[in-house]
Amino acid sequence: MRGPQTRLAALTAFLIASPAWAQAPSPPAPPSPQAIASAHMAADRLIDSADVGELFQNVSEGAEPMVRDKASGLKCSFGVAPGAWPKDQILVFKTGLPRGDDVGCNLHFQTFLVSLDVSRMAKTPALDATTSYYVKSVLAVHPKAKPYTGDYFEPSKLRPDFPVFNTVRFVFDDPAGPLFSRLSVAIVNGWVIEERVTGPASDAQFGDLLATGEMLAAIDNVHGGDLLRKP
Repeated sequence: MRGPQTRLAALTAFLIASPAWAQAPSPPAPPSPQAIASAHMAADRLIDSADVGELFQNVSEGAEPMVRDKASGLKCSFGVAPGAWPKDQILVFKTGLPRGDDVGCNLHFQTFLVSLDVSRMAKTPALDATTSYYVKSVLAVHPKAKPYTGDYFEPSKLRPDFPVFNTVRFVFDDPAGPLFSRLSVAIVNGWVIEERVTGPASDAQFGDLLATGEMLAAIDNVHGGDLLRKP
């Protein structure tokens, strides 16, 4: 499971539109000193491998590697399953923006890949136009993608000032089997947050729930960490 600072923090703080998913999980056992040390070292390795020591800091908590983008405040939490850590990544995109103004992380959770990216442009774009741009980029890679029409979850009990975010859901064929993919976009404090979550279509509801929690946490982090605090 991912640690309490990401998906679980968001999902246990607010009700999701399904009673079965609204139940808070039992508190995990405290991590061992060895697990804490391993997580901290894993976060250091991720930073070193991407050569981003000037952009990201190690903010690991417990048995979960966690890094923070210094410029935007985005936190990437890599879960407590060491077997997934070698596949995870910190990314710096070469898009013509100054180094550090377009970065992200790839996080692996069970059979789903979560990609979280943040970018800052000279002029802050409009949310709907930015969402349309990213939808076109998905369709360029998967031209036969179709809208996902199954059940999904919407967060409730969010603060009135919680930033709006757009979500588009797809299904498309893959040699390994049908895939579910969700795109979410928000603009917070001048940063564009783009999230893509992709995994088996047979587990689409879980993937959508995972995406909801990760997106809420990402928006909260970039906003300053004040949106998901209990009143």
